[in-house]
Amino acid sequence: MCRIAAGWLATVASGCDTDSVVMVEPVAVVTAASGSRPPTAPQTTATVRPQAQEHAPAQAQTQPQATATPAPAEPTGLFGGTLVRTVSLRYAKADWLAQQQVLATKLGPPLDQELDPGNLPPLPQVPAWVPVEVSLGSQTWKWVGIRYKGNGSPIETYHLGMAKLPFRLDFDHFDLEHPETKGQLCNGLEKLTFANGWTDSTYLRDVLASEIMRERGVPAPRAAFYRVMVDHGDGPYYAGPHSAIEDPSDDLPTRELGAIGGNVYKAAGAGAGWQVFDTPSFSKQTNAKQQNWSDIEAAIAALHAPRADAAKWRTELQKRFAVAGFLRWLAVNTAIWNPDVYGLHAANYYLAGVPAQGGRLHWLPWDQNEAFRPPQAPYVQGQPSQTAYTKAVVHHTATTDQWPLIRYLLDDSVYAAQYDKELAKAVLGSYELQTFAARAKALHALIKPHVEGPQGEVWPHTVQFGAESGTYLQPPDDLIAHASAMHQLIQDALGAKF
Repeated sequence: MCRIAAGWLATVASGCDTDSVVMVEPVAVVTAASGSRPPTAPQTTATVRPQAQEHAPAQAQTQPQATATPAPAEPTGLFGGTLVRTVSLRYAKADWLAQQQVLATKLGPPLDQELDPGNLPPLPQVPAWVPVEVSLGSQTWKWVGIRYKGNGSPIETYHLGMAKLPFRLDFDHFDLEHPETKGQLCNGLEKLTFANGWTDSTYLRDVLASEIMRERGVPAPRAAFYRVMVDHGDGPYYAGPHSAIEDPSDDLPTRELGAIGGNVYKAAGAGAGWQVFDTPSFSKQTNAKQQNWSDIEAAIAALHAPRADAAKWRTELQKRFAVAGFLRWLAVNTAIWNPDVYGLHAANYYLAGVPAQGGRLHWLPWDQNEAFRPPQAPYVQGQPSQTAYTKAVVHHTATTDQWPLIRYLLDDSVYAAQYDKELAKAVLGSYELQTFAARAKALHALIKPHVEGPQGEVWPHTVQFGAESGTYLQPPDDLIAHASAMHQLIQDALGAKF
């Protein structure tokens, strides 16, 4: 088997204009012309921005909102509804081969042993950006930048010989070489990311977690299912289903928070735990030319200020950091239980500053593919059993001051009471047991034909082990059972407050 198989780049962008189709057929892609770049036919730039917004999450404090420049309205056609959209990518042959050569050179041949992504270098990104032509329905975008994304999931899938990698699109990445693409948007968005479902045999976690977070008022990125069609000069092929997820640094902060012109940071590294301020741990996604991290530095300093006068400490912290939003996220994340987040890993979140609130920082969750997994942790001395420890997880009593945002906030009686209220709400709405079970089953039925059968994914364009003999979509039974178990744990922990 050739490791660099035809169709290696499961890539693409956005959605249909209608939300009424349950299943769509693959969109044919014209074979790429010869040469090192896609042809320069006239482009269509979609900038649809309707007026309706999805929702506006609650703020930690009531603050005046900026009115001089209206926030971008909700983009349509990319997310939501009851359909699996199709996005098509067309590469110039030379660009495709160059991108595959980067992987082969930097990552080497497949390995027989299981890899530890924590000890691996980041996925190489230079010169991983290449141009691609993206088609969605009747719309086409030229000179879109594409590269693989992530760390553990692309590296492990690559070394296992699987040709389905997560990737991201940047619609004006090549605006210097092609000025006509400057400000190019796909239905209102400049960036889109696509998750490959690695470690998720149901393929549901990203979408379900996003829906629950957003329905409970957490400003989480939207997500939706996509069929990815790829053509790199030999004809189009199906590269498997992906979850398209909006980049938190794109339109989300302005749309959800009114953060017009504010700082947006991607957190990862030692300083992302909030023990100490560390500039490299907060990568600027906006205002990059302004080498100023004073907003984050001030928020961390406020968190670590003396707490003897609790009221003063809370007041000063809330000026710098949207505490209510963080507690809401913490409650919802606890209810669905995603372990790959703050509290266990110093990564997988963004911070967005709102200028109208004096630059106050808001928490934006990221990377939900590990959600809906049973809480697991080592035995803690003094806990009589694993069950008792798991119940303690609801109130994070085992979390130390290594994670001060959790420990300091929940040690405060006012914030602890606020957290309990959010926790009780977290199991309502879309995460109410019958509602959640129905939605999980409906989404399973929706994407099953795109995984199994004649329209399904095939090896190597899958992340399923043993898929050489066929693919199989795991039913959501474990997710539903997990939700029931977490409901019970929360009810036991809250008692009369539930």
